[in-house]
Amino acid sequence: MKLIQRCLLVLFAATFGVVHAATTIYVDSGVADDNGDGSSLATAKKTIQAAIDVAAKNDTILIAKGRYLISSSLKFVCL
Repeated sequence: MKLIQRCLLVLFAATFGVVHAATTIYVDSGVADDNGDGSSLATAKKTIQAAIDVAAKNDTILIAKGRYLISSSLKFVCL
C-alpha cells in the first residue's frame, strides 16, 4: 500500500510540478551590471529585461527610480 501511495505522489508531482513561491526581483540602473540575483536592492539587476528574463509567474519586479535606456523592445511573456 505504501508503494502505491509513493507512486501516486511521484505521479502527482510530475504532472502538476512544483509550486513556485512568488518572489520580488529588484532593478536599479545604478548598479554595475546584471550579475546580481535581483533578490534585494544590494543585488539588483541593472536592466529591466534581465529581471523579466528571470521572473516566473506571480513574481513582482520593483524598478528603482533612475534612467533606463530601452534600446529595443522588451520581451516578456504573460503567464
